[in-house]
Amino acid sequence: MSDASVVPGKAKEANANAKSITSYESKPTPGLLRVKIYTPFKTFYEGDARSLTACNETGKFDILPGHHNFISMLIPCDVLVETPEKKIQTIPTARGLLHVKEDKLIIFMDV
Repeated sequence: MSDASVVPGKAKEANANAKSITSYESKPTPGLLRVKIYTPFKTFYEGDARSLTACNETGKFDILPGHHNFISMLIPCDVLVETPEKKIQTIPTARGLLHVKEDKLIIFMDV
């Protein structure tokens, strides 16, 4: 008796696809931001954060949990990510696009 729905190799492919879901795609931890900072070739930070600091044409700004939906072009600056452990990770960028929605924050760098 054979099961037509099971195709050899498909189970491994399904597991690989399930593992490809990034932590950014999951719900943010309450009281934190879910952050992903990346280029097409490299991810610089992906995970929870207490806050994020960056600069746009009007100056330096901070993003905290509960921030309104927001989109901005970044100017050359150091993006500062405060981790849940209260450590600061510094990520230099020449330019980028920042988007905040529902405590999820994406910076697509070098655009």
